[in-house]
Amino acid sequence: MTRLAISYLMMLWLSFSLEASSLVKREQRSDDTQTQIKFFFDREIKFKYFLLQDPPRLVFDFLNLKKVNLDSHLPKTDSRILAIRSSQTGKQSRLVVEHLKKVNAKVSIRKLSGKTELTINLTGKVSSKKKVIPLISKNPNAPQKTSLRDVVIVIDPGHGGKDPGATSGSLLEKKIVLDISKRLAERFSDEPGFRAELTRSKDKFVRLLDRTSIARSLKADFFISIHADSIPRKPRVRGAGVFILSSRGETSEIARTLQDQEKLADLADGADLSEFKHIGKTLTDMSMGMAVGISKKAGQNVLNNLKRVGRVHKKTPNKANFVVLRNATFPSLLIETGFLSNRQDARRLANPREQAKIADAIFEGIVNHFDAFPPPDTFIAWRKSRPDQVTKIRVRSGDTLSGIAAKYGLSLAELKKLNKLKSDKITLGQKLNVSSGL
Repeated sequence: MTRLAISYLMMLWLSFSLEASSLVKREQRSDDTQTQIKFFFDREIKFKYFLLQDPPRLVFDFLNLKKVNLDSHLPKTDSRILAIRSSQTGKQSRLVVEHLKKVNAKVSIRKLSGKTELTINLTGKVSSKKKVIPLISKNPNAPQKTSLRDVVIVIDPGHGGKDPGATSGSLLEKKIVLDISKRLAERFSDEPGFRAELTRSKDKFVRLLDRTSIARSLKADFFISIHADSIPRKPRVRGAGVFILSSRGETSEIARTLQDQEKLADLADGADLSEFKHIGKTLTDMSMGMAVGISKKAGQNVLNNLKRVGRVHKKTPNKANFVVLRNATFPSLLIETGFLSNRQDARRLANPREQAKIADAIFEGIVNHFDAFPPPDTFIAWRKSRPDQVTKIRVRSGDTLSGIAAKYGLSLAELKKLNKLKSDKITLGQKLNVSSGL
């Protein structure tokens, strides 16, 4: 791997039989020079894989793998493997192997009598110390090494544990918002320049007053609290909504109702709300005013994307004095994904495909915001300020080839030449090289 391989390094499609395959066993061994992992499938398998950076990781998407408990076949972490996770959406299974920066990753396959053997080799010096990304500039007058960091997005799945949140039959808010939050975190984890953290990753109770404390400890650049509330006396109220902080409290009847419900939850938990009497004064501070301003811009971006995938109950961000928004150190949003008291919303929120659409819309809105306003010490800011560097971007919802060209200061012809495109057609998720230093 080269130092400039910060974005996607490669994408390989391996075409085999579409007949469903099963993962039958895994073997793993490690020594002083390498870690080797082998997966054995009972049939030929179709999959794609790619390498991502910051943190370095191998991502596998298995396209014809039977629904099995992939977790039971996950490789073990060792001195070269930092983390392993898996997920399953529809017929597609994903495996992510996060490894040390100085480790070289190589993937190979072998077909054996109609079966498939997939081998991952991780070689290199073992070191557990994590470092920031070093980048070499092509500009001889610029500093030759710059330390960059990820934009940190802290995602807060509402409720959890003894607090189920809103309910609709067997549907529980705490589970729905956790599912959406995990999907959202996965999207950020696969986007170069971003890192996502969860305030809870399982069915665990976290006090409201602790959620922003967790975000502070993680040095969040942005905080997103995910909810799916309920207004039983108004079952016709439906649609997603975005809330930002206001010192004067609610600006709509829905905001007032939800804010009152949050106060009840606080009191039930024994929280001392008197410690927030200073919130009006805090909002006069310049840092808090800036955070609210950023929240409003990002919130509108998120709303614009949510409108494309479903109904929203207000086309601009609501204002409310929610506890989880009372923080003067970083921008924050509370996102109501829908109302379980409404039948249409309840059916939608229970649907994994709709959950994925909601997560994608939130992701697109936040990424679009940081593309426009990147923090100065991040990879995203470096990418934006170094047009002479070639990097890869992913086509997102609403993108056009001409729009991408304009964003990165390229002519349409230059962008097509850089990517060897014969037409102006692009597809969602497609990877494109961008640079103005042609």
